[in-house]
Amino acid sequence: MMLAITMGDPGGVGPEILLKAYREGAVRWPAVAYGDLAVLEACNQALGYGVPLRRLSAPAEFREGALNVVDLSLLDGENLPVGRVDAASGAAAREYVVAATKAALAGEVSALVTLPMNKAATQLSDPAFTGHTELIASLCGVRDATIMLVSDRLMVTHVSTHVSLAEAIRRVKRERVQRIIAL
Repeated sequence: MMLAITMGDPGGVGPEILLKAYREGAVRWPAVAYGDLAVLEACNQALGYGVPLRRLSAPAEFREGALNVVDLSLLDGENLPVGRVDAASGAAAREYVVAATKAALAGEVSALVTLPMNKAATQLSDPAFTGHTELIASLCGVRDATIMLVSDRLMVTHVSTHVSLAEAIRRVKRERVQRIIAL
């Protein structure tokens, strides 16, 4: 099984989560990251993690001993807008998800893990963007989709996502709940 892990928003916590998870051995299956190698190198250096990184052009080039990165080369590691809403970072984060999803659909990877994206930043380049789930569903040609969170003790799926509390309450209708259960 080969996992694809998207880097998330380059100016957010995604690169740090990815590097730290690899460093601490939390990535237990063969995995390739989808993102920008230059951004990961800059974050790796700034954090002092010392994670070995390897550039790939495709998941099939995976080799043990380093965090393998399918480098989309969308951003460089200089002048990262850390902690700020940035259109270029939002667009890049979206493209990481698109590339990883296409790899999954092509059978190049078996599963997809997505790290956090800043929805406001992504909406600066894609105003219709509402979240990972909806983007992945559209790439898969699926109209109805839901997110499921699973732990050893609990499985939860959402009746609503990315809406205000008032809208979430309005969406709790019998038909919607039944549709989510069916999904």
